[in-house]
Amino acid sequence: MTIKRDKRGRTRDYKAKYARDQSSSHDIKRRSERNQSRKALGLKKGDPRQAHHVDGNTSNKSKGNLKAISRKKNTTLSNKKRARKR
Repeated sequence: MTIKRDKRGRTRDYKAKYARDQSSSHDIKRRSERNQSRKALGLKKGDPRQAHHVDGNTSNKSKGNLKAISRKKNTTLSNKKRARKR
C-alpha cells in the first residue's frame, strides 16, 4: 500500500504525489539532468553536497562548469541570483 505516515505522523499517499508532481516529461528531463550533473562530479547518493553550475546554465555539464558545494551555499547563491533579477 502506498499510503504511509511521514516523520510527523501525517498520512501521505506517496504514489499519488509522485504521479501528480514528477511524472511529466519536463520533470523527468530536469531530474535526469540533475542526476547527470551529480554523476559527472562523482557525488554519491546521500552526499550532502550539490552540483553547482558556475555559469548558471543547468544544461552545461562540462567539468569546468560544475562544482560540488554544500546545499546551504548553493541555495544562498541561487537566492542571490533571483534577487538580482527583480
